[in-house]
Amino acid sequence: MTEPKKERAKTLQGMSRVLRHNGYAIITIPKDYMDAGNEKRFEEVSGEYGFTVKQHLKEEGPSRMDVYVLQKTHEPFSSRAYSLRWKGDPGGNR
Repeated sequence: MTEPKKERAKTLQGMSRVLRHNGYAIITIPKDYMDAGNEKRFEEVSGEYGFTVKQHLKEEGPSRMDVYVLQKTHEPFSSRAYSLRWKGDPGGNR
């Protein structure tokens, strides 16, 4: 099994690479999978990869998913693979 904390960062990097300036990405996450600290870290790391969180909707739709709408607003500040471990991961926050 790959480590989700590294795969998440690689996914954000890849999205930033292929999206045009001002392009949008939508990410869905199961409700309660992240705590407030995880949400803040996700927004910070998204910014490092060129994104601004335009909207964060909680418990949307019948499946009650959290939805992030990201917009690529600038070129990435970093190519580093940041750690994004979340509360809902096996082993939780470490």
